[in-house]
Amino acid sequence: EPGHPFARNRTLDRLLRLRRGPIAIGGDGTTLDVARGSGMRPPFPVRHGPVCRFVVDLADPDGASLLVAGGQSGNPLSPHYADSVPGWVSGEAWNVPFTRRAVEERAAGTLRLAPAR
Repeated sequence: EPGHPFARNRTLDRLLRLRRGPIAIGGDGTTLDVARGSGMRPPFPVRHGPVCRFVVDLADPDGASLLVAGGQSGNPLSPHYADSVPGWVSGEAWNVPFTRRAVEERAAGTLRLAPAR
């Protein structure tokens, strides 16, 4: 079953709001916005589709755009768990900085990992 593995537990699913939807989307197995479903009668439940849409012009790498299904985090306690859902549904991509300068200008924070001593 698609979704967060903890969503199989109904209590955790309700408590943490792991499932988002159902969400109506377009596309089928022959479109650029591919989506595969099952069933012969509408609505056709989608069972799988793209999790990421990434467009980059190599002449302008800082102009790249990205859509991520769900969110930036797999942690349901994070504010980024489902922050990409509205943009995914509307088809609105967000700009992804690529060069070091552009990344540093747009960074919300920095996480530095160091080995234990």
